[in-house]
Amino acid sequence: MGGIGKTQTALEYVYANRDSYERIYWITAVDQASLLSGYQNIAIKAGLTKLLGLKPIAIAEAVVSWLGQEDSWLLVLDNLDDITIVSGFFPRNGPQKHTLITTRNPNALGIPAEGMELSLLGSTDSIDLLSTLSNIHIEVADSAKLKEAARIVQELGYLPLAIEQAAAYVREVAGSFTLFLDHYHKNQKSVHQWVSQGNRAYSHSLATTWFMSFNNVRKSHPQAAKLFQILAFFNPDGVFIDFLQYGVEGFPDDLQPLLYSQIELSRALIELEKYSLLRWNRMTKTVAIHRLVQAVIIDEMSEETRMTLCDNILDICDESFTKACTKTGPLCRGCVGQIISPLLNIESLRTMKLVYNMERVSRYLLEDGKYNDLAKLIVQICSVLGGEDDLSTLRSMFHLAETYRLQGKLIEAARMGEEVMAKNIMMRNYDSPWTLRTMRHLAATYRMQGKLMDAARVLEKLPKYTTIVPANHLDIVDDLVGMYEEQGNLKEAVNILEETLANWAVLGDESLSKFSLIFDLARMYRQQGRLKIAAEMLEQMLQDAAIFGDEHCNLLNAKRYFSYIYGQKRKLTDAAKLHEQVLAKAQAFFVYDHCTETLSSMSNVAWIYRRQGRFAEAAKLYEQILATMEAVFGENHPDTVAVWGGLALTYVQHGRMRDAVRLGWVIMKKYWTNQK
Repeated sequence: MGGIGKTQTALEYVYANRDSYERIYWITAVDQASLLSGYQNIAIKAGLTKLLGLKPIAIAEAVVSWLGQEDSWLLVLDNLDDITIVSGFFPRNGPQKHTLITTRNPNALGIPAEGMELSLLGSTDSIDLLSTLSNIHIEVADSAKLKEAARIVQELGYLPLAIEQAAAYVREVAGSFTLFLDHYHKNQKSVHQWVSQGNRAYSHSLATTWFMSFNNVRKSHPQAAKLFQILAFFNPDGVFIDFLQYGVEGFPDDLQPLLYSQIELSRALIELEKYSLLRWNRMTKTVAIHRLVQAVIIDEMSEETRMTLCDNILDICDESFTKACTKTGPLCRGCVGQIISPLLNIESLRTMKLVYNMERVSRYLLEDGKYNDLAKLIVQICSVLGGEDDLSTLRSMFHLAETYRLQGKLIEAARMGEEVMAKNIMMRNYDSPWTLRTMRHLAATYRMQGKLMDAARVLEKLPKYTTIVPANHLDIVDDLVGMYEEQGNLKEAVNILEETLANWAVLGDESLSKFSLIFDLARMYRQQGRLKIAAEMLEQMLQDAAIFGDEHCNLLNAKRYFSYIYGQKRKLTDAAKLHEQVLAKAQAFFVYDHCTETLSSMSNVAWIYRRQGRFAEAAKLYEQILATMEAVFGENHPDTVAVWGGLALTYVQHGRMRDAVRLGWVIMKKYWTNQK
């Protein structure tokens, strides 16, 4: 691609091997006129004066013939993107007679040469390049400066030209990595267009480099150029062609025939690929565009064009989501992964159409347990909606607070939950089901923080709502069940779940919502000691819900409870195997080590190891859990103290009595601290 360093690599080869050739010639081959002019210059330099009276093509042919008779030469054809212009103008190679070609065109099999693709720089090399060209030396001990440099090269996508331009900007304008980042974030377009006034081998800016290529495509294939503008808003790591074709009806009318025809779509992608503006992977059926190329193309759009394309993109996402999610779970999950990036990139549209799409995807992400992406999307929803006291904004803020709680970000969850509850009480009747919901979730957050008195203070206000909530609304059912569980009234919670599931059976719905209810009911049965029926329900649920994939958070929870029941029934080998599977999935799925789901899975594995007599493994795992709990929740959190107890008991069973006694004293002190 443009800016990857093809010309610089060719120059380095020339410099390193200058003593290996008697003659070295360099031709800029961007078009046929430049190519023929280059051969004419060779004729002049070589003293072939008799050829100068001929036509340009005849001169080129004669020079090629002359090179074939010479013994030692290197010919560099730089920027040969259109390989059709060199037909008949290749000299015959041999020992010490070499032709070196640089091109952006990966479809260059017609050239009788061995190709080598230049890749992006690695992180270390990128930082070295930035440091060297900016004249800012980075000491190993200077972690702050190193982190800033790493952040710059990461944002620039490890592209050599972008790093060279950034280094020149630091050297001539910003003076430091910190100020460069500040300028870049505030006015990315201007930095991309900036050209150094100092000694610089490359005369074009980053933006100019790619926009010239884009303009070539615009002239040769206008539909391909328009498709590329739309692709600039999607995931830079790769867009599935199937996803685009699912959303074909959301594309502008003039592009729909292109998406319907595989041949026409292939022609468009090949035209874009010719200039390395994108990478088309035929095996995975994806197209990927470097994030800086995307930024430059978007920056060059008029405001009217950008707004029109953003509206098209929302239609594409809506169509793809609707069609894909009528299929299997994995297909829908892959589709949602494609939608998140454009939804986050077009927040400037600020329309209810955007909010609708984001809320629709948010509901799926919440059900699917993708809390990191969910948090980003809800923050964006709040930003688009604007007004602090708007009911839609408050609803989004509540979802964000709940997402923070699920991520284990309890301070942020409590702070936002308190704000939402206060505004709900101020704006709504105290008997509102929505207020009930915000209060219950805030109490759950307090409890996870170990603030039991605060949780109790909130829960004391909950009973007054029990008579005014209809039991046929799923969200309200969830709230009521949670409230009764908080109060220890498992019988009432079970009654509500059984009644709701009976109504669900009439509908014949096999959605994730139904399986969530089944999981909750099985969980209640286990707490009541009804292990057999709980195990049977969970086993059937896991079979029926397999269509949604084995990474869904509710299914992971079901497996965890199923394995816990195995442990209670003394099927320790089966329990250990299932616990380990759940832990591996949780660690990959929830990302954060301090997520309650991950910590709970780790505790379960440690518990089953202890019951199996695998005391060394159990102790090691308890120690790991304890380190995370102390760092995130604090030493005096009740759950942290509980882990101390599990570790102390493991030490006793392992025969490490000195360690057990030491922990015993610590636990006693923490217990009395919590009592106070």
